[in-house]
Amino acid sequence: MKAFLFLSLAILLSNFQARAALCTANLIGGNWNNAGTWSCGRVPACGDDIFIPFGSIVTVSANVNMSACGSPVNIFVGGELLFGSNRSISLPAGSCLGFFLLGTLVPSLNVFSTNTVLIGGVTEWSGTLLTLPVIGPAGIGCSAPLPVQLTGFDLENKPKEVVLSWMSQGERNNDFYRLEVSSNGEYWQELAIIDGAGTTAETAAYSYTDKNPFTGEAYYRLSQTDFNGQTQILQSLSNTFYGGDYLVYPSLVKELVYVKGPEIENSRVSIVNNLGEEIWLEGIVEGDKMRFNLAGLPDGNYFVKAQNQNVSTVKRIVLIH
Repeated sequence: MKAFLFLSLAILLSNFQARAALCTANLIGGNWNNAGTWSCGRVPACGDDIFIPFGSIVTVSANVNMSACGSPVNIFVGGELLFGSNRSISLPAGSCLGFFLLGTLVPSLNVFSTNTVLIGGVTEWSGTLLTLPVIGPAGIGCSAPLPVQLTGFDLENKPKEVVLSWMSQGERNNDFYRLEVSSNGEYWQELAIIDGAGTTAETAAYSYTDKNPFTGEAYYRLSQTDFNGQTQILQSLSNTFYGGDYLVYPSLVKELVYVKGPEIENSRVSIVNNLGEEIWLEGIVEGDKMRFNLAGLPDGNYFVKAQNQNVSTVKRIVLIH
């Protein structure tokens, strides 16, 4: 049972490679066969790696048959995979249907329904209304070796920063970890590269402090890369952060960004680019908040600096037109 737990935690995305595409379900979720559900702009196909993030619910309302694909198909669930009545998922041999912590597979609520997951023509899972949901960490198929036996990935909100920590109980050929952050679960940016422990059976602890966290909702993702260059996404976390006395929103900006705080009319607020250069933009005060129009700036990372006599804060935003 303990070996299976390690498999469940570490196997998630253990076969991930840069193949045709990584198809990620949007945070709202939707129907599997609806192209609008997926970041790749189409229904997942052979050669894709498929990811359902935390908070997303994807419904299998028609049979998913990928058994004819010439290579394994990997499906990784951090949210929920919900079966419709008498629906099935068929995958080629060697495929993996893996579940992050609290990721779930839920059978149909139809009392006369039976749902199945077939891998290589063999029924690896069958469920009815009376079957308990599969709740991660877990795996269906997923027979690949374990690069990292991850035993925890956590975060803690501090007044002005977020501290991330994780532990492994054994690593194999592990070159480094990569930490990424996203304001919406789709567009990711690198936070840090942390050296791995190579090959060891000992417990190892790691931590990193995000000193400029996104304000409001954000997502953190931890992945691992072997010395041979193969990368595995291990786990993701969602977080809500409101540090200091200023609120900057949204963190993913298309045109307008708002800064809300006490005595905003007496505050000094500026927009700074990735080179540390201050960009002159006029802030329009609207009640207890100040509005900036970033329509004329190129896409990229920016920082909002706000301060008054008592409070000073810096918040990161991402501009995507």
